[in-house]
Amino acid sequence: IASGGTPPTGITHMGIGYGSGAGNAFAATQTLLQGAVVSVKSYTNYNHSTGSKVFYVETQWGSSDPSASSITIQEAATFNGLSSGTIISRQIFTAVTKAATDIFTGRFTYTFSEV
Repeated sequence: IASGGTPPTGITHMGIGYGSGAGNAFAATQTLLQGAVVSVKSYTNYNHSTGSKVFYVETQWGSSDPSASSITIQEAATFNGLSSGTIISRQIFTAVTKAATDIFTGRFTYTFSEV
């Protein structure tokens, strides 16, 4: 893991999915978020404490981002690129309603262990 504030080179973006398909179960063949509407952007925060085997990346969607209407988010993923990136990890979860004025923060935490 990169030390301190230097993020790993493989994870560069995070996305959320909503609408039809966003709650589809995970399948190893998936290369994109499954929602009918997807918003992918660079992550806004990276944190790793030197000496630990844990780091996280976060991305925020602010007021009217990605929609000026209320949306129901059901999935999130990290990627190694914006438009043609590969999914690093995808998670589906109980629907979260984001009103247009809400701020939604997605966080993926990674823990490494020795085998």
